[in-house]
Amino acid sequence: MQFDVTQSDEVQAGVDHAVSLFGGVDVVVNSAERGSFGSSEETPDAEVRELFEVNFFGSLNVIRAVLPVLRHQRGGHVAQISSLARVAPPAPGLASYSASKFAVEGFAEVLAKEVAHLGIGVTIVEPGDFRTGFGGALRVTPPALPDYAASVGRPAQAFAQMEPAALGDPDRAAVAIVDAITSGDAPLRLPLGKDAIDGIGSKLRGQLSDLQVWAAACRHMSS
Repeated sequence: MQFDVTQSDEVQAGVDHAVSLFGGVDVVVNSAERGSFGSSEETPDAEVRELFEVNFFGSLNVIRAVLPVLRHQRGGHVAQISSLARVAPPAPGLASYSASKFAVEGFAEVLAKEVAHLGIGVTIVEPGDFRTGFGGALRVTPPALPDYAASVGRPAQAFAQMEPAALGDPDRAAVAIVDAITSGDAPLRLPLGKDAIDGIGSKLRGQLSDLQVWAAACRHMSS
């Protein structure tokens, strides 16, 4: 069945229907999302709010609807789909989308600690670019201000010219997710694709470099 993740009553009905058919829930793949591309200054407020309604609050609705079932079972797993835009240096133009994924990952990371003792697992899936049709459904606000032509306009062209053959295979991603969840030692974070792994490594090295440079000056802040 299909339902709108922004409507909590529809989500609850979907979970109830699944339980009535299968007697429980083993794995929840929380993957509904929408994308937005545009400069931080020019993206309309309504679009940003709609983005969070789907990406964050939609995920929240699904998790809250299924948690009573998982708690009763004392088991189950949540696979929360995130994005390369959260974990790697994101392209200019993805500020609002990346912010929604920061919110999703922050929530899921804390949730994992809240429910681990109940036998419930949480894995944050961090995919790179895959052939999912996401790029074609991306809502784009072209930069109208000349100051953003270089920083935001160029990534917009790159998205439009992206070759499908260069993107990851979603079937392989699905197998990797299932293998990780059923391994008996599921990770908190699961990056998928070379671009995700390389991007995460690059970002972490940059953060570590800043930490090492500024640690001595910033460590002792108490009066």
